[in-house]
Order: sequence, then structure tokens, then C-alpha cells
Amino acid sequence: MTTKKVKLNLSDPETFDEKIQWLKFYWQDPLIVKCGDKYTVRKYIKDKGLKEILPRIYGSYDSPDEMDYNEYPSKYVIKTSNACKTIIIVNDANYINKKKIKTQLETWQNLDYSKTSIEPHYKYMFPKIIVEEFLEDGVGLFPTDYKFFCFNGKPKFVEVMTNRDENHNIERHFYDLNWQPLNYTGTEQNLVLKKPKLFDEMIRISEILSEDFPFVRVDLYEIKDQIIFGELTFTPTSGMATYFTKDAQQEVGNMLELPRHKKVGFK
Repeated sequence: MTTKKVKLNLSDPETFDEKIQWLKFYWQDPLIVKCGDKYTVRKYIKDKGLKEILPRIYGSYDSPDEMDYNEYPSKYVIKTSNACKTIIIVNDANYINKKKIKTQLETWQNLDYSKTSIEPHYKYMFPKIIVEEFLEDGVGLFPTDYKFFCFNGKPKFVEVMTNRDENHNIERHFYDLNWQPLNYTGTEQNLVLKKPKLFDEMIRISEILSEDFPFVRVDLYEIKDQIIFGELTFTPTSGMATYFTKDAQQEVGNMLELPRHKKVGFK
């Protein structure tokens, strides 16, 4: 299957992807660098009065040589702060290859993700290593991920990701804020997911965390009746959301009101 090439209209963007591309190059706020970074975003969360939703952190390092594996529990997650999909899951600390982990982390730290993904804000992030708690909801390897698409501080709909594996295979489901299915992918949803208990609180948190941006996706988990923060995403799939239908691209694009003035430069 080949992906059809579509010419972008950045002079008068209309679709969701076009508007995300416009934001990537014409609204470069330093706050995006801080909040897109998986480590420095923690201070932003605390400043918003939401420190209770942060996952537990066991350590943060500038180099894998600084890591002390004796300080971690039997299960944990290792990730770098300045990229996407740079994550190592440790299911059992008794069976790890420290040399292999070190090599992988060094490779990721030397990667300029801004060039790989064409997402300029990643260029200004320091590649820190983070060791965090392993989140489990008893459903799969990764917990169900609730991703709220927020426009100028207003969540409009949520993408629910289920059955994610280490190869980043996933199932996508879209719902409005009344938990009614949205057929944004053009495929009928055969699985009716259960609405999370803390859904209304997730909406409230998403409003708080999105109020400073024209667009951001707020990623949250519900673990043992507690909301846990995932990340803030400003350029989903680098502005190439091919999973959206043509109609969905237009509908979601209409939700995104771009800033009137350009803001070029992350510093």
C-alpha cells in the first residue's frame, strides 16, 4: 500500500495536518520545548498544581554511565526525554543486558530527532535519561492510553489507544466527550470500550494543561483509580495523521484556530 502524496496549503491551511505543519514552522514558542521534553515537562505539571498525576521517577541522568541499577525495583521503564518511541521496558530486573541498554541509550542520545521527524522543537531539548515506574492496568503490556485533543484550552475529543505492543502496533478508537464513538478512521469500531471512571477529571486536567497552547494533545492513563500523566504532544505523527479520513481531517482542522501572529524561534 502506498500513501498518496498531498500538496500542503500553508498559506491558508484548512485540514488538521496542514495546521499542525503551520504550527511546526510558524508558532515556535519556547514553552513547547519545555513541555514537549519528557523531563522538563514535570516542572510545568507541578506549576499547574497537578504534581499528584506525575508518574514516580527513580532517577534522571545525563549519561547511562550514571545509572545505578541497584536503586530500581523489579519492573521499570527507561526512556530518553527528547524524542518519541525511545523507551525500554524492563519486566524483570533479573534479566537485563546492561551493555545493550547502554548502547541503545547512547544511540538515542546522539539522535537529532528534529531532523528524523521534521519536528523543530526537539532540536532544543537536552537528551536526558529518565527511569520511571512501570505502569500496569492489567489489560496489556502497555496500559490503555487516553489522548485528549485540545484546542485553545478546550478538549474536543479523545483518542483511546489499546493493545499496544513493543513494536508500536496499536488499536485506535475515537470518542467525543460524551463517550460517543467517532468514526474518524473510516472503519467501523467493533469494540465498545468502557468509559474510564475518572473521565470527567481527565477532561478537567486536560483543560488546565492545554490552556497555554493553540493545540496540544494531553496523554493520560487511569491506573488503579488514579490518573497518571503520560506526555504533552504538539505535533502528532509529525503532522501526518494518515489514520484520519479526509472528512475527519477537515472536521478536526476546523477545531484548530491558528494564532493570528507568527512566532518564529524557540529561544
